Amino acid sequence: MDCGPDTGATRGKSRLWPTGTAAKHEIVAAARSAEARQHITSALRGVAQVRFLPSLATRDSSRDSETPLLGLLYLDSHDPLADAQEWVATVYPFRAQWPGVPVVAYAHYSIDTMRQCFDAGHAGVSDLVVRGSRDLAGVVRPIVERRSAHPMIRAIIREVLHVRGPLGVDALGILCFALEHVRERLSVAALAAGVGVCRRTVTNHLAQAGLDSPERFLMWVRILVLAWLLRDETYSINRAMQVLGFDSPIPLRHLVARYLGYSCEGLRDSAGVAHVVQAMDRSAAITRGAPGARSDTGLPAESLLRDGADGIIGRP
Repeated sequence: MDCGPDTGATRGKSRLWPTGTAAKHEIVAAARSAEARQHITSALRGVAQVRFLPSLATRDSSRDSETPLLGLLYLDSHDPLADAQEWVATVYPFRAQWPGVPVVAYAHYSIDTMRQCFDAGHAGVSDLVVRGSRDLAGVVRPIVERRSAHPMIRAIIREVLHVRGPLGVDALGILCFALEHVRERLSVAALAAGVGVCRRTVTNHLAQAGLDSPERFLMWVRILVLAWLLRDETYSINRAMQVLGFDSPIPLRHLVARYLGYSCEGLRDSAGVAHVVQAMDRSAAITRGAPGARSDTGLPAESLLRDGADGIIGRP
């Protein structure tokens, strides 16, 4: 197992669709105590810029045109019951102002705050983090990156989720990073370093989400992007080749033929991203040895998987 960092893997290379820096990733948070505010600021340093409001119901007229990426509500065990209920109720006006912005409740563990969490779920909170049990940055980072990503990345992710249903936070973060850096032809080590975990952890997160092995997953990400690009009938294979970081169209054509069983032109004529996602899921079932699983090519699993991502396709 290689758990060491691969810091040089992506250094100095321009990203295909840069998502900006943490300074531009703004979330709004409501926390009453100075200690809680300091803790949240420290926990999210390097992940997002935190703007604190007196409550989530507070409107900042000078910044009404700016939509935050996330709302964060801190639940404290020291609040009297009536105050706690009013505090949780501030989620309603926040969601009314920004219906598409997720809200995360961050709770200091106690019996009282667990009651508040129940109320928060009814108010529209999308996730709960109990302080000390889950890493706040680990929950917030993939949400922020996904919401701040280039519209093309968001659209691809939206189609993936539409076809196969929800992905776990960890797998979603891996997918977002792989899409953002698709031009760099990431190695598994670079992917792991980019999302801040070791290679085995990446493998486990993908497996838990029902996705393919990391090597093959990275190949599927390229095909997802290619399928999206080719939706535009005026988009040439050669132009897509350049976007995906290939030096020649030949390896790209081989990649599509090996993983889907037909040509790039056939990919343009298919159902696009949705078809690729379905094929990707079937491939993952073959990799995991699911009974009865077969590839689109009709080839046995061992033929489809032979050479993996280390042959001509994996190293174009």
